[in-house]
Amino acid sequence: MNTPVGQVFEEGISFIVQGAGISRDVVKRCRDADVPFAGIVSSGRLARMYEKWGAEFLVAEGAEAGGHIGDIDHPLPALLADVLAHTSLPVVAAGGGRGDEEGVKSEWAAR
Repeated sequence: MNTPVGQVFEEGISFIVQGAGISRDVVKRCRDADVPFAGIVSSGRLARMYEKWGAEFLVAEGAEAGGHIGDIDHPLPALLADVLAHTSLPVVAAGGGRGDEEGVKSEWAAR
């Protein structure tokens, strides 16, 4: 495979995380190569799409993450609620969360 995706498969990567560019082909190629795929999402709609295509997990990137791919007025707690309502996949929260005990409790309460 003489493409960047093909090359990383040859190197024996553990998984691929993709954002800022949605490619059904990359998800399919990951599935064909038995390489887990995660999509960075900014909405429940995109989460549902990635699940349908075969992603193994998702990264919900809130507006506070800086390099966000979606609505800058969609803070992480609201985004998590939207994503979790639209998918059964595991979700990693990125940007805007609080790492202390109260922040973690608050994020879990949003489920």
